[in-house]
Amino acid sequence: MTRDQQAYSIALASFSLENSDVRDVELQVPPRAYPLIRPRLTSSAVLKIIGDTAQVTSPLVVKAIINFASESYSGHRLGQSVPPVGKGIGLTFALLLMQVVASLCTHHFFYRSTSAGVLLRGGLITAIYTRSLKLTSRARSTLTNGKLVNHISTDVSRIDFCAGYFHMAWTAPIQLAICLVLLILNLGPSALAGFAFFILATPPQTIVMKRMFKLRAKSMEWTDKRAKLLQELLGGMKVIKFFAWEIPFLARITEFRKREMAYIRSLLLLRSANNAVAMSMPALASVIAFVIYSVTGHTLEPDVIFTSLTLFNLLRLPLMFLPVSFSAIADAANATSRLYAVFEAELLEKTHTVDRDLKVAIEVKHASFTWDSPPPEEESQSKKRRGRQSSKVKAQVKADAAAKRKQLDDKAKSDEENVFKVRDINMSIPRGQLVAVVGSVGSGKTSLLQGLIGEMRKTSGDIVFGGSVGYCPQSAWIQNATIRENICFGRPFEEERYWKAVRDSCLEPDLEMLPNGDMTEVGEKGISLSGGQKQRLNICRAIYCDTEIQIFDDPLSALDAHVGKAVFQNVLQNATSGKTRILVTHALHFLPQVDYIYVIDDGRIAERGTYPELMAKGGEFSLFVTEFGSSEDEEDRERKAEEDAIEGDRDSGKTKDEAEEKKEKERTAKIRGSVAGAALMQTEERNTGAIAWGAYKDYMKAGHGDVVAPLLLLSLVLMQGTTVVSSYWLVWWQERTFNHPQGFYMGIYAGLGVGQAVANFLMGAAFAVLTYFASQSLHRDAIRRVMHAPMSFFETTPLGRIMNRFSKDIDTIDNLLGEALRMFMGTFSAILGAIILISIVLPWFLIGVFVILLGYIYAAAFYRASARELKRLDSGWPQSVPMEKQNGSDWTTKKRVDVENRAYWLTVTNQRWLGIRLDFLGALLTFIVSMLTVGTRFTISPAQTGLVLSYILSVQQAFGWMVRQSAEVENNMNSVERILYYAQEVEQEAPHSLPEKKPAASWPAHGRLELKNVVLSYRPELPPVLKGISMSVKAGEKIGINWRWEEFDHDCPLRLVELTSGSILLDDVDVSTIGLTDLRNGLAIIPQDPLLSATAAEDELPPSGAQTPVNRFSLDTVIEDEGGNLSVGQRSLVSLARALVKNARVIILDEATASVDYETDRKIQDTIAYEFKDRTILCIAHRLRTIISYDRICVLDAGQIAEFDTPTKLYDNTDGIFRGMCERSSITLDDIKLAVKATTHDTDD
Repeated sequence: MTRDQQAYSIALASFSLENSDVRDVELQVPPRAYPLIRPRLTSSAVLKIIGDTAQVTSPLVVKAIINFASESYSGHRLGQSVPPVGKGIGLTFALLLMQVVASLCTHHFFYRSTSAGVLLRGGLITAIYTRSLKLTSRARSTLTNGKLVNHISTDVSRIDFCAGYFHMAWTAPIQLAICLVLLILNLGPSALAGFAFFILATPPQTIVMKRMFKLRAKSMEWTDKRAKLLQELLGGMKVIKFFAWEIPFLARITEFRKREMAYIRSLLLLRSANNAVAMSMPALASVIAFVIYSVTGHTLEPDVIFTSLTLFNLLRLPLMFLPVSFSAIADAANATSRLYAVFEAELLEKTHTVDRDLKVAIEVKHASFTWDSPPPEEESQSKKRRGRQSSKVKAQVKADAAAKRKQLDDKAKSDEENVFKVRDINMSIPRGQLVAVVGSVGSGKTSLLQGLIGEMRKTSGDIVFGGSVGYCPQSAWIQNATIRENICFGRPFEEERYWKAVRDSCLEPDLEMLPNGDMTEVGEKGISLSGGQKQRLNICRAIYCDTEIQIFDDPLSALDAHVGKAVFQNVLQNATSGKTRILVTHALHFLPQVDYIYVIDDGRIAERGTYPELMAKGGEFSLFVTEFGSSEDEEDRERKAEEDAIEGDRDSGKTKDEAEEKKEKERTAKIRGSVAGAALMQTEERNTGAIAWGAYKDYMKAGHGDVVAPLLLLSLVLMQGTTVVSSYWLVWWQERTFNHPQGFYMGIYAGLGVGQAVANFLMGAAFAVLTYFASQSLHRDAIRRVMHAPMSFFETTPLGRIMNRFSKDIDTIDNLLGEALRMFMGTFSAILGAIILISIVLPWFLIGVFVILLGYIYAAAFYRASARELKRLDSGWPQSVPMEKQNGSDWTTKKRVDVENRAYWLTVTNQRWLGIRLDFLGALLTFIVSMLTVGTRFTISPAQTGLVLSYILSVQQAFGWMVRQSAEVENNMNSVERILYYAQEVEQEAPHSLPEKKPAASWPAHGRLELKNVVLSYRPELPPVLKGISMSVKAGEKIGINWRWEEFDHDCPLRLVELTSGSILLDDVDVSTIGLTDLRNGLAIIPQDPLLSATAAEDELPPSGAQTPVNRFSLDTVIEDEGGNLSVGQRSLVSLARALVKNARVIILDEATASVDYETDRKIQDTIAYEFKDRTILCIAHRLRTIISYDRICVLDAGQIAEFDTPTKLYDNTDGIFRGMCERSSITLDDIKLAVKATTHDTDD
């Protein structure tokens, strides 16, 4: 089994909860995961024990060397025999061997334990995504995309990190126990006094750890909220800019971040205090032990003092790693508990069975479906303060709690009753039929289809399919990939079937216009495509899927008349002939061509039958079709016209088939010749080489470095000064250098120990302050600049990349960078102090340390070069894991996770490569000092020998740790570099406010609009989509805009895309000369893709800060994430409500009614005619009935105005484009006159 297969198996074993009782989940997870990672965990534990044993027992060898030096020193001075030098050399080599063994075992321990973490990481990411595809709508309402991204970028990383430090939670206490035994052997009962200090310090540390755990959980709650809001905003950035909502939403994000940082600030300060205690405990314990040892009448002998000092100093590492491991376990436990929300979430149940022997294609018997109501609110009141309450207060608390529970229960029951349901559905669809499902907006058409395919909870009944099922949703879902990859969607590329699907879905003309044909990248959610192009791509994928049953949810709504008709004929009548097809549609003129019709009303089947049967019944359907639909005579005339055209081709000596075949071959050859050229999505900026010093400077500036830096320097000097002096003070004490009593030495030594603790805390607090201010400032500057970036930035930057910056990178700056800086500066100052101290005693040490330092520098440079780039790759790749159903498939996600883990795996192994070499160099450094002490045994005192040996043992690991932490700092500074790019380099829109050119408060007062030779390109490298457009629109005039191909850009009046040339005047003000906020507040737009967030419906109106008469509304219906509990038509209606309350003088409707039925369309148009009767309206629509009542209609062709006049005059032009589109849509001159008359009547009323 490969590593990647193991990873996925581990995740499935760890969280295979589909058939588990939720109450038993916590008991089931460890046993399920353990067998798969047992070999790594067991072997790493054995290696850890061996390494720790070698490390902890090395002070015994040091004691032997000190005894050897003491006997040699005293024997030489007294002229007595001295031990042979071979003994000292042998002990030196024994110490070297123990150091090498400890190093090898420790790093292989890290390698094996972190490899288990890598497996868990890869498996969990895949499992989270796989499970996210199966969540119910209720689960999706709480597990939003932002939360899922945060789970992957933060929680999984914490579980992975914990795997490397988990064993230290139990090996560190063993190390401490061994050290304690050796200390007792050295110091006797006095060692217990030092140990008692550790015992007394443990409860406060435990309390602090618990508090840190709670603070972490609280901060993550606000992190999730911030990520969720940011995900929604980035997904609907175009709408945010349409309505100039950047500042209100920025204020909301800032508030979330402020609350998040309040908990992080407390967490950082608590961590500083905890680290100060942990790092100072050995020094304070040694102070207590040595003072009591001296007071009890013992003589401070060098071998006793410095062996004990070595043991106390060796306590630093387990004590340093113990809080790290506890913190890692706490973070992992918190992360695991958060992940249970994903793996315990409700999954979609299989609502249907497949029986290929079924006589019909689909059989539904008494089926009912319901959307899940959102989960009930949790009680916000705390359960604390129960203790010291009077009986009266307790009774009142209980009564309030009972009332609260009843209120929540009543609300949950009300939500359950009000949730939309589809009831008592009975359907039997023969094989090979084309069946239509029709009904008004919100009647339940989409819900019926969702119920059939299992996306809606089935409450009763049976569903049986007679074959495989394909689904084409109403909202096209597009991957951030090429057009070909979107169509094939993981299936093998079959050329003939592929190009036929492209032709049938009318994509060939679009591919011809695209620079790279079907190898063109379409961007995040297909942002570079129009709504019609995305929908045809959606249809093409459904055809290529080639299933036996194909379900189409109103895919024709986004297509203009002639394209929609061609797609209907090519796809639903020809390409899928012989397959069973279910079509939801509002296009009534297609209904005579279907085999059977179901009419849905309020979640029930109101009518059913063939088209002639329903028309003959005289029910609601026939009345509706009579009013809005086309007659059979018009359909016959249209078919007759097509037949005449074909006959004309035959008379000219060329059949239609021959002509079309030749044309198709030419097109296909041209498209196939296209190759992947310049990608739409920008390659992520990635610096190479060392982190620029400017990044460090900007980080310090953001963290108020001018104030914090002096405090840092002072604390470092104090910490190392007290450490070095306290170590050498023991030499003076043992040798009685100063003529003072024992109390003098004791007092000074105790004061120096307390000074170390205070300096340690000051250093940690300084780094906490630096981290807090820097993180807050960098996030504020980055999010502000991103929110004011032009739309081209969001069109060319994957959403996952932006989210990665504001989740993983921000988390690194919040929690990891400051700690890495603290540890680097601490180890650096410790090494500097060690070199000074040892060089004073052994000047020859400088030569050895110079050579060894060259080795450190070489290894560090070699490592940092690769580690830096690997970290950059690892930081950039998590964006590619999709977190939405529309963004990926299961197999592609596993493949991407595998690719991402390659960089991470190399990072892990790279660190072990470095660690072994650095520790070997450290062992050589210890060997050099040991050999120097053997060589100078006659000239330096035993106390000095003991000092340098104990000191080199305590700091030799600091050499390697400093190099590793320098690389870790640089790796984490990569996150700063990435955030700084967003905070400083992201391109900005034009100024949102220009006080000197601010228009009058009443602007625009009339709504007069004039376009003068407007040329517009989406980006400078792309060809123009508007080519010299000039038009003049009177105040209050209603202009309909139609096109031959999707080419009109509604962004130009709002300056989402700046003009290449030309100008736009609104009430005689050039819109390019004023601030964007002033401009966008003066206009209102109803976009084709509405942005809906998980809020109450009233909150979907302009956010706080925009003045609107929302008091007229009483809308408390909860809207789920991205409007998931509303139909596409209902979302459009909510979007319309935004424009109604904005009360602007100029209204732009961009396909606002494409997803609603004709009756709702008419009501909307009546509302517009009445509410906006004195407003200027630009309505972009392919549904001609929407705009035939307008004052004038502009027809665009090839980016230019082809026709522009009143509807009646354009219709009179028999050879005109508009006349041809009307005929294809069965619109007569009488229809136009009737629509104009009705609109005029409504306006007069």
